[in-house]
Amino acid sequence: MNSLFSLRIACTASVLAFVFLFPAFDRSLAQQSNEFATVDAFALSVPKSEATSIERLAGALAKGAHTDRDKARVIYRWITKNISYDTHAFFSGNPGDMRPSTVLKTMKGVCDGYAQLFAALAQSMGLDAERIGGNSKGYGYIVGSRIEGPSNHAWNIVRINGSWQLVDCTWGAGYIDANKNFVERFNGYYFLTPPDQFVYDHLPDDPEKQLLSPPVSKESYENLADVQPLFFLYGLKFVSQRDGIIRANQRVDVVVDVPQNVSLLLQLLQNGQPLEPTLTYIYRTNDEATLTALFPQAGTYVLRLFVKQRGDPNRQFEKALDYEVIVREPMATESSFPVLFPAFDDYGVKLKSNAERETRVDRNVSIELASAPDVDMIASLSRNGEKLDDGYTFVEHGNGSQTVQAIFPQSGKYSITVYAKRKSEKGNYNAILTYGFNSVALRDPNACFPIVYEQYRECNAQLFSPFEGRLESGKPQPFKISVPRADAVAFVCGGQWTPLKKNGDMFEGDIVVGIGKAELFAKFAPSKQFVGLLRYEGVN
Repeated sequence: MNSLFSLRIACTASVLAFVFLFPAFDRSLAQQSNEFATVDAFALSVPKSEATSIERLAGALAKGAHTDRDKARVIYRWITKNISYDTHAFFSGNPGDMRPSTVLKTMKGVCDGYAQLFAALAQSMGLDAERIGGNSKGYGYIVGSRIEGPSNHAWNIVRINGSWQLVDCTWGAGYIDANKNFVERFNGYYFLTPPDQFVYDHLPDDPEKQLLSPPVSKESYENLADVQPLFFLYGLKFVSQRDGIIRANQRVDVVVDVPQNVSLLLQLLQNGQPLEPTLTYIYRTNDEATLTALFPQAGTYVLRLFVKQRGDPNRQFEKALDYEVIVREPMATESSFPVLFPAFDDYGVKLKSNAERETRVDRNVSIELASAPDVDMIASLSRNGEKLDDGYTFVEHGNGSQTVQAIFPQSGKYSITVYAKRKSEKGNYNAILTYGFNSVALRDPNACFPIVYEQYRECNAQLFSPFEGRLESGKPQPFKISVPRADAVAFVCGGQWTPLKKNGDMFEGDIVVGIGKAELFAKFAPSKQFVGLLRYEGVN
């Protein structure tokens, strides 16, 4: 997935508050694709044969642009489509002749060539435009890196309707991949980028060219988080922690504003390798998300955030943000988070119980979830990677909440997976989360829940007792269950039917259980047949 690991192009190898000196245009994903559709189509129709000189190309492009903004855009789109990045010049450290006439002749260049060409075409079309030199966080950048040596990048400012705006044709044209090849991939974000976003990865030599008041200092720029365009294009905003380096003990919490139609994925890496997903978690409340990570040992980590449009199965997660985290003290106790699957967000499920759990447990655990009434859930338990019988989990359905219970029959490493689907949906359930636990429980062959039949969930039944799946035979057991709209509920064991006493939706009774399979059945009008709800087992 190239988009996940794209590297922005360069020329050579604290909480901040900004005031724009000039108005900036919003750069949302929708605007990128629709706002300039007509002028972009015209730019793409102008052939390279028109590029015999700056004047001739400017004249050809001007036929499709009548406003200052459209003139700047038609130049931006033509350059990003037709000029290829010269990776040989970049990696050799010898850019060669980057004059606009030469770039048009060879149809390739490094950033200085892109910037000089844009300025020349803009000036030929009557726009004020300048080439800007400075530092960028481009190819090979690592969060927290210090600025050393001369400027390493070039871009432009252009005056649109009396206001200066920022443009970077180089980064709009594509990126250098992991194999050091240039990949053409148009990016409209770097056309008229808002100055308070542009400054996260561009620092001009002249502070006034930031178009910010006050301008950002070199030290502040170096410390800013490594932000990708998608962070802003999806409407995310920093609430805390704009600095890219975090010093922490045991855990980190970073808060961002995020629209509800955006899905997030958080990853923790060390030495370039992803760590267990159970070390990260995202708490979401309304339009705010808290990004949390736990650290199993001291050291240096990268905390990486990915984004995508919620509910779009054809769109993949792409990187939006990197932090470097320096940890002095690791977790005091072994804890973890659940692994959340995309369906967790798709079904609007929320964790009501604390997401962070100690992984060392005894016999039982419970997980409380909030969900819409039309969402049905089931759960499964695995031990050392092998799925166990259904009787080791039980889901209690409440009003707007569901509680998943699990019981561990012996010591071992367990994983609980919760599945969900809407009651109106047909087909299989979808995994929404997985928790991992290390149980120290002594072996107990009778530790289990009753087996749940599908009708139990469909009729919104609620069990009050007994929750033990294996019941002692010959001893009265107090049964209590709510079965809405049921005419009758009966306990069946060894061919003997024992009805429970009805009181509204509630059915109760003390029943002596025999040996072997024992089941609860219910009957709903107008049907005269009973359907199964739960299965127990009578044992000595």
